[in-house]
Amino acid sequence: MRARKNRSAHAARRRERSQDPSSQRGRIRVNVNLVSVLVSVLDDKNRPAPDLPKEAFQLFEEGLEQQINKFEAGNFAALWISRS
Repeated sequence: MRARKNRSAHAARRRERSQDPSSQRGRIRVNVNLVSVLVSVLDDKNRPAPDLPKEAFQLFEEGLEQQINKFEAGNFAALWISRS
């Protein structure tokens, strides 16, 4: 019984801290409309593979595929996804 009370008290303190604005320090939240993702691709011999087309890439966020709105290839590939 004592262990259960300690766990309940600990859970209550965690909830209080998560609702306290001062516990949110160090966390930044922003809303953006476009996200830039830089990627480098190596072949099976660890050499850069810079000439891949946009169709060679898939981008997922939390298991959901995101549409690549803009694509630039070069020494690295830059992918942009819209966040609307």
